[in-house]
Amino acid sequence: MLPDQGSILAQPWIKNILTSFLKTPQQGAATSIHLASSPNVAGISGKYWVDSKPKTAKHVAYDEDLRRRFWDLSCEMAGVDADVAAALKSPGLAPVAPTSYL
Repeated sequence: MLPDQGSILAQPWIKNILTSFLKTPQQGAATSIHLASSPNVAGISGKYWVDSKPKTAKHVAYDEDLRRRFWDLSCEMAGVDADVAAALKSPGLAPVAPTSYL
């Protein structure tokens, strides 16, 4: 959705600031395309990637209690039983699931 002409986001100076921090759609898709098509990453799963390179995620990504709470809340919001969803989950598709389910 584009901002209307009266919006502060429509101001040229704001656009210049934002575009220096934001990626184009092509830049944003580059890592996903790399991971989907490069033979160099075939078989690699469960990693966090930035700009087509594996990176270490922030420490909260490794918090088992937080991962479990997020999994349970996501399942509740989706209207599915968390244990059933975990049992049906394919390996590597839901990295936020508790590791005991992976």
